[in-house]
Amino acid sequence: MRKAVAVLIAVLVGVLSLWLVEASSEGPTAKEVYTVVKGDTLWDISEEFYGDPFLWPLLWQQNQQISNPHLIYPGDRIYLYPYEVLVEEGKEELKVSEERPKPLLKLARYPEVLFAGFLADEPPQGVGEVIGAQEDGKDHFVEGDFLYLSFREGVEPVAGETFTILRVKGAVRHPLTGEQVGYKVAVIGRAVLLEQVEGVWRAEALLSYEPIQRGDLLLPYLPSLEELPLLKASRPLEVRLVASRKEGHLLGEGEVVYLDKGEEDGVKPGLLLEVVREGTEAALPTKKVGRLAVISTRKQTSTALILSSREPLKVGDRAEAVIE
Repeated sequence: MRKAVAVLIAVLVGVLSLWLVEASSEGPTAKEVYTVVKGDTLWDISEEFYGDPFLWPLLWQQNQQISNPHLIYPGDRIYLYPYEVLVEEGKEELKVSEERPKPLLKLARYPEVLFAGFLADEPPQGVGEVIGAQEDGKDHFVEGDFLYLSFREGVEPVAGETFTILRVKGAVRHPLTGEQVGYKVAVIGRAVLLEQVEGVWRAEALLSYEPIQRGDLLLPYLPSLEELPLLKASRPLEVRLVASRKEGHLLGEGEVVYLDKGEEDGVKPGLLLEVVREGTEAALPTKKVGRLAVISTRKQTSTALILSSREPLKVGDRAEAVIE
């Protein structure tokens, strides 16, 4: 397995010289030892010390004591070599492999992924809705409350079935063109069906990311992914951040944004993008200010997670796909 996974593909050889231009000043100047802490991955360590997370296979190659690159634990010792040593020794051992290793994004590290939401082309109808609560006099319901739910004709739920609670937040317009790009749909919580009472269903709110209201919609619950392979694009692709899960503030690592391109444009879950901005003066080049990973797609839009940001990000920012 080590030969199949540790060995980089030939494409990496071609781009190592480009990485050297950007990252030769990165990394330790002599061999160092790093002790793993909770939440670390080789992807993160490569980005922190070498400025490029895609060097993680070479870092693994230099640390033979690691049997599985996706399983490192607090207290593990990682040997960090100067950038030139890491790359040159890695190039000597590169071989073509039929199995292409892909870094994994640990989604469990980012709580907002659980209620990321999405942009819908049309307002979703849902399979049912929240119509009230067992406790009288309440307009908003939270985790632990008992709810009453109704379902559309033809839907046949069963006791024990879990549903995601959604709310349509309104239309989203493109920050540059003003054209409507979709409807923002927020994940509000989750409920499990208990019993049917006089034609409606009694349910318990298992989670509430924000207060649940009458009229909130229901969709069958789908468990969130725990890991997502990260991808590069085969061709240039430019997107815009058209909305964010949280309104009215600057954005940073761990937050969720919505993009104006989707499946029809070749966007796939796991796609990496760099947020870029023009230089503050005319003669200055564009600069990279953040990195995104697409976590879900629809036909014309997609949802992305901010992996890092050197400056606060905002709606309207431009992002470019990382190319193979």
